[in-house]
Amino acid sequence: MAEALELAARVDEVSVSQAVRNAIDDYLDAKKLNADFQERLSALFASERDTYKKLSRKR
Repeated sequence: MAEALELAARVDEVSVSQAVRNAIDDYLDAKKLNADFQERLSALFASERDTYKKLSRKR
């Protein structure tokens, strides 16, 4: 896989690091548009909200 990534990056005239950043950006953009993911993200956030609040309280 690393050799294929390097070759693809060379063809696109970008560094391997830039190709990876581009792939991550595309992945996160797709998640932002994915309704199922957004629902699961909201549910996770809601279920952990109390824990986050407890951790952030100053005692």
